[in-house]
Amino acid sequence: MSKTNCKAQKIGDLGEALIIPWALKHNTKASKYTYDVGFDFSFQVLEENEFNGKVFVAQCKAVEQSTKYVRLDEDDLSLHLLSNVSVCLLGVDTVTETIKYRFVDNELINKYCDAIMAKQKSLSIPFSELHEDTSFYTDCLKYCKPALAESKRIYTIDKLISTFAPGTVVKSETNSDGLVSLKFTTPAVTNIIQPISIFGKQKLSPEYILNEDIREILKTYYPDYNCLKISGRVCFESKFSFGNKEVQTVCYPYKDHLHYKMKSGFTLIVSKCEQGCHHFSFDLEDSKYPLLTCIEDCDFISSYNEKSLFAIEDCTYIKNVHDEYAELGYCFELAADVIALAQNTSIDFSKFFLSDLNNNDCRFTIRFLSLLKAGKITSFPFVQDVPDDELSVLKYGCETNGILPIVFTINGFRYIVECECKFQKIFIEDRICGLDIKNIVWKGERFEKENEIKFEEPKLCITKQLPAVPANLSITGRPLAWNTIEIELQYLLPD
Repeated sequence: MSKTNCKAQKIGDLGEALIIPWALKHNTKASKYTYDVGFDFSFQVLEENEFNGKVFVAQCKAVEQSTKYVRLDEDDLSLHLLSNVSVCLLGVDTVTETIKYRFVDNELINKYCDAIMAKQKSLSIPFSELHEDTSFYTDCLKYCKPALAESKRIYTIDKLISTFAPGTVVKSETNSDGLVSLKFTTPAVTNIIQPISIFGKQKLSPEYILNEDIREILKTYYPDYNCLKISGRVCFESKFSFGNKEVQTVCYPYKDHLHYKMKSGFTLIVSKCEQGCHHFSFDLEDSKYPLLTCIEDCDFISSYNEKSLFAIEDCTYIKNVHDEYAELGYCFELAADVIALAQNTSIDFSKFFLSDLNNNDCRFTIRFLSLLKAGKITSFPFVQDVPDDELSVLKYGCETNGILPIVFTINGFRYIVECECKFQKIFIEDRICGLDIKNIVWKGERFEKENEIKFEEPKLCITKQLPAVPANLSITGRPLAWNTIEIELQYLLPD
């Protein structure tokens, strides 16, 4: 059975038949690799028939006859860029047996990097862009210089990094001990370093301080540097405003967005202008500073109201936050609630961070306490284990004055709010099945003990015969369910 000679085999055969004598014709000696290492030949440059120490590697590619292109797949691109010696691309026209060449230069590196970043599966180079062999020997001497190979590596990572950190200039230095330092000069340090390691209280391990994309480029294309030196501006000063009330922020580019961050951690994330408008979101990021230590931020947040407009550098982004972007308005309201509770109660918020509001239980607790303190929560009617068809036969006892303890946890500390109230017992067939609690008034709060849980939703302490009752209200935040937790403290009803 006959076997078809494929293109790869044909170029291999041509390598033996054409490349080796072609190389000798140009004062070089080509040696074909016995094993598949990606490259096809190693070349030694000769001077007066003597080896001068200059070497490079070459990869041979057959020309696609229908298009007259040399095709490189994604593995070829990485192979060329990762080489520590100069790389020459040899194109062979298998019909005319013409050989042309091109050393990997900055122009080719640009094409390779663009194809890699675009996640192309292959790159086609016109055969016409390869060079005639008349200048081959001169280029061999030029591209075999050690400094040129090093500059190629620097140019490669400079090109790749500029995709994620525009304007960054990369240089390398080698000291007398042979240690290599990479120097990044960049317009914005946050394009190189994770912003959280600069602005947040969280400590990152060294291998995660660099942004992920930058880290992968260095790991792949320049893994053997000893030291990284980064210089550039960390951020720019900017400001938010609600009408006449302003607050300072830092502005920094990160990935494809601009981030405006307040000292307390509130961060507005603004996209590039698309079709004449910006899209934005916000986040409560990690910060080194507890909320109450950020006096300017607290003054700004406390000034928020339903008619507030939101501006950046005096340019209005939202004319009415409450109506146009309710989620943002709710965030400011919650933060204002924290500040008001800290000022008007004995609850300790000294270690409360704005990012704590990312916790569901924390958000519900803050909103509940704020409404309770303001006298906007005045009743808790509830029944337990009563079928719907028996609700009409419930009976109510006489109205009685009482003290309702409400327990909650903030930052790992459990507190009790004692509220004056009036209540009626609810009966079904002489069995107490619930309470109707009215006229609730916050009278005072006290610290109880430390708690392993950082945030825990408010619960009503009715009687030891029932579990603590979650404050099951329809407040923006989350739905609540019954929870069986025994708490030893004063109860509304005696045993």
